[in-house]
Amino acid sequence: MIILPKNLINLSLKKNFFYIVYILTFLLIYLRTEILFGSDVIAPYTDDFYYYLVTAKNFIELGFPTFDTINLTNGFQPLWFLLIVLLTYILGDGIIFNSTIFLVIGSISLLVFFESKKYLIKQGYSEDASLFISSFISFLTLFFSKGGMEIALVNYFIILSLSSSNKKPLIFGVFLFLTLLSRLDAIWIITFLLLNYIIINYKKNLFGLILFPLLTLSYIIFNYFFFGSFIPDSGVAKSLNKTLTFNPETFNFLYIQDSYGYKFISILFFLNTAGILFLFFKVKRECYIFIFSIIIFFITHSLRSSWKLWDWHFYYFSFSTPFILYELLKIFKNHLRYFYYCTGIFFVVTFSFLLFKDYGLSNDHMLNLSKKISNYYKNQNNYNIFAMGDMAGKVAFLLKKPVIQLEGLVSGNLIIEMIDKQKSLCDIFEKFNVDVYLTNTVVKNNLNFEVFEPAQAGKNGKKVLAFIKGEPEQIFNSENLIVYSFNFKKNNSCIGY
Repeated sequence: MIILPKNLINLSLKKNFFYIVYILTFLLIYLRTEILFGSDVIAPYTDDFYYYLVTAKNFIELGFPTFDTINLTNGFQPLWFLLIVLLTYILGDGIIFNSTIFLVIGSISLLVFFESKKYLIKQGYSEDASLFISSFISFLTLFFSKGGMEIALVNYFIILSLSSSNKKPLIFGVFLFLTLLSRLDAIWIITFLLLNYIIINYKKNLFGLILFPLLTLSYIIFNYFFFGSFIPDSGVAKSLNKTLTFNPETFNFLYIQDSYGYKFISILFFLNTAGILFLFFKVKRECYIFIFSIIIFFITHSLRSSWKLWDWHFYYFSFSTPFILYELLKIFKNHLRYFYYCTGIFFVVTFSFLLFKDYGLSNDHMLNLSKKISNYYKNQNNYNIFAMGDMAGKVAFLLKKPVIQLEGLVSGNLIIEMIDKQKSLCDIFEKFNVDVYLTNTVVKNNLNFEVFEPAQAGKNGKKVLAFIKGEPEQIFNSENLIVYSFNFKKNNSCIGY
């Protein structure tokens, strides 16, 4: 009979604990997302995911990337878009596709755990510390990816880049570039990963690092040549102001009271803010990398964009938070395994609570409105072109008719240019022969309705405005969320502002 050493048995139990709680968390989120059954099954992911999916379907059908079937767009993160194109081509857009997307997200988030743990062990972290940090990174990756966005992919390439700090510069450069293609606003993490690589390897031949800027320059030139802009439409549309002005909308998430997700993100934010103090002490190198990245991310976003941040934008916290917590808890280094256990239990308990709290509720109000709009207009063949700003993703997906996206996120250069020059919204309607305009933001002004786009842009953001004459054809609502429908073929007309 072979008797295993006690430390090997304990290690096996610790690893098995992670696998159990991770699978449970994955299944709980999967069920809560209502991919298999429930009121959300037709479109279970966040609205922005459907900018990807509609554009991918049009790309397959028409041969070029377009959200509205009219305007060429690059308003997406390239690698995630290509993956969605491939899966859509093979699986269509139903339950199997949605399940596969979630399985991909869960699998990549698990790979993040393996790569993180392997890296941490090589860097001399203890087994307990490695399990605690890597499991927390993995859970946060899954949390920020659950809406169908590309966060698992970018986090995977971030950890691969960090793990390549001692490898040849060509390999490191390739991983940096894949990180960039996964999500372009990872540029600040990429910057500090690059600085870290140079500091570690300054005595070596670093000529191979030139590959990263060359690849990046090629991507920028490609964008400009094919799409007419150096960066994706979504990045351009959110940064139209030419002057640096503080935009408080960056921190709007701190005031959202009716979302457990944003309350959790607010806690992470305060923890990371407190973690800035570690910059004045000797801590692990990784802590410096991710804290500096967080600082620059929030400063630059608040100065260049008046748009608020959505939950997936906070993926920077996936790495900074576990390393900050590790530094805080180092004094309990002999008890880190208990914090590791608590991390897994926290996510299982939290998503169990959320699953049963929301079970049977039809509380995706964007989807509810999209269904109502689609049911009303889908079979009316005399309406061919729609226009909408916020919430256009699910509406376009269910309506299956061209929807001009009025925020500029996936609408090409022409609309972005019109927003930048603050033209009348009527000019857009006329240019694209819009039949029906859908909006959730109106101001009644005597007999007219004042409307503006993009409604999500803050007070410093550029907007196109107009007055709509006549009452809305329809008013669609789901709880407190309302969408007004103006029909230019019937009783509505647009008046320049």
